[in-house]
Amino acid sequence: MDTSKGHKKLFTFKDGKIFKNTDIAPVFLSNGWSLKEDSSHVVDALRFSDQVASCWLGDTLIGFANSITDCGITVYIHYLIVHADYHGNGVGTKLIEQLVCSYPNYKHIVLATAEENVEFFKKFGFFTHSTVRTMEMRRTNS
Repeated sequence: MDTSKGHKKLFTFKDGKIFKNTDIAPVFLSNGWSLKEDSSHVVDALRFSDQVASCWLGDTLIGFANSITDCGITVYIHYLIVHADYHGNGVGTKLIEQLVCSYPNYKHIVLATAEENVEFFKKFGFFTHSTVRTMEMRRTNS
């Protein structure tokens, strides 16, 4: 049981890949993340992920994290997002722990994050590497 704003909240953590479009948008928008693509694209991406950990308060999605693997060596954590109203309640920590524990035999677990989140991920053993840079290509026509 976690607490938020002085009220007891019972969060349910799940593994699963089935979400509705209406589950996703409020979590994104609460954090100021735009959904440049329709939320159905995110729902599809989660469905095709290797693992998805999610947190619910009743029927309301509070947050989720997903991973994609090469089936043996490397895990890439793509999303970790928690509804802004529930930051600081341990939800993100639990979601990352769920994913990391799912891959005990993988050599590399990698992610990309904003500079302000680096300290959060360091507590799980993630580190920055001085010679490795995250790169991205964005296509406007897809």
